Amino acid sequence: MNFEAMSEKAVLEELGRLLQAQRLNANLAQAEVARKAGVSRRALQNLESKGVCTLSLLIRVMRALGKLGQLEALLPEPGLSPIQL
Repeated sequence: MNFEAMSEKAVLEELGRLLQAQRLNANLAQAEVARKAGVSRRALQNLESKGVCTLSLLIRVMRALGKLGQLEALLPEPGLSPIQL
């Protein structure tokens, strides 16, 4: 998927879709994930169906799904710069 070519809204909608797929693959109901995340089921529904969320909501849902560690792949720790070397 080429996120660079997508609008912000489209990226957020795709993120919601991907999180929904993760939830379904784990055979978890929305209510269960929302409870584990400490958020309302409506907030989770809005994230999954519309990509509407805050950063805090995203973190909570990813933690509830056991996927928070994957954020490191999003922004990996940079190595030493040529100046540092």
